[in-house]
Amino acid sequence: SSRSSDQWRALRQRSSEGEASARQMQGATASSPGVVPHGGNGPAVRRLLRELKLAQSEPSWGVAAAPVADGDLFTWHCNVAGQPKDGAEPVVLHLELTFPHEYPVRPPKVEVLGSTVRHPNVFSTFICLDMLEGGEWAADEEKRRPYCGWSSAYSVLSILRQLQTFFFEGDGTAWWACAVCTLYNPAKNRRCEACDEPRSRGESITIQVTHHPGFLCRCGHRHDGPVQPPFPDRLSCDDAPMTAPAPERCCPDTVCVICLANLSDAPGGTGHSSGKPTSMSRTVASLVDASGQVVCGHRFHFTCAQDLVSKMCPLCQVPFDHFLERELDVGRFTPPMRSKQHALRAAARARMARLAAWPTDLVIHLMTFMLRPERASLASAVPAWQEAVHAPIFWEAQELMCFHEKTGPDEDTIGIGVNAVGRGKLAKLTAHFDAVSCTAWRGGLRQAAWKEPMSHWLPLYVHRLHAKQAQPLLEEGLSLLAQSVPIDDDSHLPMTLRLSLASTGIPQVAVNTMAVLPEMMHQLVKQVLEGDRHASLKLLKGYFVLHRLFLHVCDLWPSLRSAADETLAAFSASDEQRTKSETPWLAYILQLLTVSNVGWEHVRAQFVEEVLARTVQFTRASYPNYHPTDPDAEEPEPQEGKQAASEWELSEDVRGSEKELSGAEAEEFCPNSWRGRERGWCCLVGRPRQSGGRHAFAVRVRKLPRDAVLRIGWQTCDDIGPFEGWSYYASQGSFGSRGWKARGQTWEPYGSCFAEGDLLTACVDRGIIAFFRNGEHQGNAFYAPGGLEFRPFVAMKRAAEVEISEADAEVADAFATPEQIREMAWGARLNRRGYMLVLFQVFFLCLVRPSATEGAQSWDALKREYDSRFGFPAPAKSEALARHFAEVHRVLSLRASEGWPSFFRMLGFGEVSTMQIDRMLFAAFQRATKLNYRMGGRHDHA
Repeated sequence: SSRSSDQWRALRQRSSEGEASARQMQGATASSPGVVPHGGNGPAVRRLLRELKLAQSEPSWGVAAAPVADGDLFTWHCNVAGQPKDGAEPVVLHLELTFPHEYPVRPPKVEVLGSTVRHPNVFSTFICLDMLEGGEWAADEEKRRPYCGWSSAYSVLSILRQLQTFFFEGDGTAWWACAVCTLYNPAKNRRCEACDEPRSRGESITIQVTHHPGFLCRCGHRHDGPVQPPFPDRLSCDDAPMTAPAPERCCPDTVCVICLANLSDAPGGTGHSSGKPTSMSRTVASLVDASGQVVCGHRFHFTCAQDLVSKMCPLCQVPFDHFLERELDVGRFTPPMRSKQHALRAAARARMARLAAWPTDLVIHLMTFMLRPERASLASAVPAWQEAVHAPIFWEAQELMCFHEKTGPDEDTIGIGVNAVGRGKLAKLTAHFDAVSCTAWRGGLRQAAWKEPMSHWLPLYVHRLHAKQAQPLLEEGLSLLAQSVPIDDDSHLPMTLRLSLASTGIPQVAVNTMAVLPEMMHQLVKQVLEGDRHASLKLLKGYFVLHRLFLHVCDLWPSLRSAADETLAAFSASDEQRTKSETPWLAYILQLLTVSNVGWEHVRAQFVEEVLARTVQFTRASYPNYHPTDPDAEEPEPQEGKQAASEWELSEDVRGSEKELSGAEAEEFCPNSWRGRERGWCCLVGRPRQSGGRHAFAVRVRKLPRDAVLRIGWQTCDDIGPFEGWSYYASQGSFGSRGWKARGQTWEPYGSCFAEGDLLTACVDRGIIAFFRNGEHQGNAFYAPGGLEFRPFVAMKRAAEVEISEADAEVADAFATPEQIREMAWGARLNRRGYMLVLFQVFFLCLVRPSATEGAQSWDALKREYDSRFGFPAPAKSEALARHFAEVHRVLSLRASEGWPSFFRMLGFGEVSTMQIDRMLFAAFQRATKLNYRMGGRHDHA
């Protein structure tokens, strides 16, 4: 580092002088009974008092802040220390923070005292930054923009830390000052933005500080004297840089401080006791940095060093990267049988054993009176207390502190903000997992920490006492949120669940719970999986928090869990209960499984069957020709050879729109080539084709007058005629410049219009009818019932001429192969979103659901785990969910050949063959067709 040790030593000396001066002032204040500190009890006063307490209990390295006078909480004097990037000597900026009475809704004003600061963001003595912008010069839309400007989540210490980083480490932006107009310009600009003056040679500006000589602040701060307010001690700050002592100043010890045994002894303190001379060597560990250089002179038994949890020396707190194995030659060593040193080591080991036996709750309670660095040092001294440092009260409890009021669950009711947009089935509930106290919500807070809008507030389950006090607020919040979720005909609740809840007579607020909480959990997963919100660990932990609240309401009203059990049992047992009319929202089943005694293994097969059926509508939206075929159906042997001309039956007794049949009759003017009659219709019908197979024939359009019409397609043996069957037709004079398809008397646009010289191919594959024009697939036109015998037909009006053949038709090109079918079902965009949600939720079930053998009371173990961490999950669970989220994205990026097997494995099906996958896709298509599942319906979002 370029910091000068002498300069920093002088700075620390001035800070020590400031501490002594501050203690004298505090003593004078305490001895004056007439002084009444901090009058008033408004929101700003409450917040500033809590921030003063936090500044004292959790100090930060290089910054200091305190009110300038006991009777004035709205004016603070602060110090920010740092070193400019150009290598100049360290400086201290003395600042004044003036808080408005609307704080923390509005930011404080920051002013530099006693110094001239040359920086693009300092104007005279005032500092202008985005985080200090309260919207005085902005429009209302700008004030409400998320992630910009001031947020009430900022505190005094966070402001000072941001200023310290911004001024002395920079934000990556370099500037230069114009010599003419003095405007600061970005370094990338070669000319001034104001006066177009070219940039002069010289270095870019970072920060230049000039202290005013003889400056004396009213708080007692002097640039060349005591620092007021004084900086905290380095050992009291979490973020203080580690100062490694020189290795030569760190004297090696003869005792391993981990096991308290001599280094010449075996690890654990079992050494020589015979008193006889021995010649031997011991393996010890030396702490080194990343380059292999020794960082301190302390050494340890190699096996003991492997037990180190932190990357700091337990004695001098020097950070290290790893340790190296060394051989310690102890020579001919004759340890005394009984010595004072041996007795001291024995006493130390006994004392350590007694400390290790202390109750964990007592250790945690003692640590609550310490600063965080002090807790870490104590755990280093007593390795048995390492776990106590990571107790939830020191970590999870901090996440439950209201960002606006800076209060925790022991002082106020803590909840989260929810933003409800829209109503009915288009409602969108967005939960923001920034802790919000009831006081802040009732005080008018309607924006989350980063200014996202909040329309509702919902208390969380923290512990039993908190839940009991928050129950009226919870019922109120659920009732208000229920007004935004789908109800009645648009309700997501399965019909069985609605009937079951109605029969139990439970209060309406319980019914609201079953509508609100699953909706919030589903919307959270959906927003993360679709990329609307970043999949941060905080957001994934929020999903567990909502689940704990769901378990809590099921304990308040046990009928909810009973109704969930009944609904899932009906879903598994009855095919009708799985339809959209009975279970409109399929994802709701996954949410019920998170609180029900019915396990995933009981509904897995039925659920996946219904998932595949409901995704057919989305697959066909992306691939209109998607139509799985029965993989077990036997395909007839293909028949070779051309269709004989004599096997085409000709009929020409249909007038259609003609007044009468007149002119020359239809004729086969050369082999396989036909000309229609001059007026009226004629129809050529081929021999029947075997049912269940693939068949095709081709028609070359030799002549198609403007008023002529040509239709080709397939008919059954019972329906013969030019207007029967399933056909593809066109006529530029009669039907415009587009193609059409017709089934009997029903027609609609299809494909492109054909003309003279085009080659048309009609194909049928086990009921799927499709057409090609010049080798270009026009899409699947019809899905005819299975088991029919089809006959090809060609209908002509007004002297159209065609040439009919079979050999030119490529049946294989007309229909997707099984591999392509699987790829379509896997790769459709909306399908991937659904598969992602299912895989995510099923893995969540594996994390939270008890095993099937534990019984109905097994939820108690999970609730105890939640409650031990203030409603949060164990770190292993949230980290596993985050890793699985990445794995789900990887699986869904695979091709269908690898994706489908992985999908079924992750759902618990084991190894599934491609034949089994084809059977499931075919069964799903049959079910979707039978139940008319299509996009645009009432529950198409399910």
